[in-house]
Amino acid sequence: MKPFIIITLLLAITYAIAEGIHYGSTTGIVLATCSLIALGYAIYLTEKLHKQLREEAEGEY
Repeated sequence: MKPFIIITLLLAITYAIAEGIHYGSTTGIVLATCSLIALGYAIYLTEKLHKQLREEAEGEY
């Protein structure tokens, strides 16, 4: 389920960037690009958190 949500968000952000380019909206392009960066960072932090939780679980046994 998680990959489906990520792909859906990436498609929505890509569509927003394309619409911003089509209409010449600099603000739209900047906001969509910031959303893309935020999504990438959220994915990175989620993976880091899962790794840390796995390491802590292994240490308990």
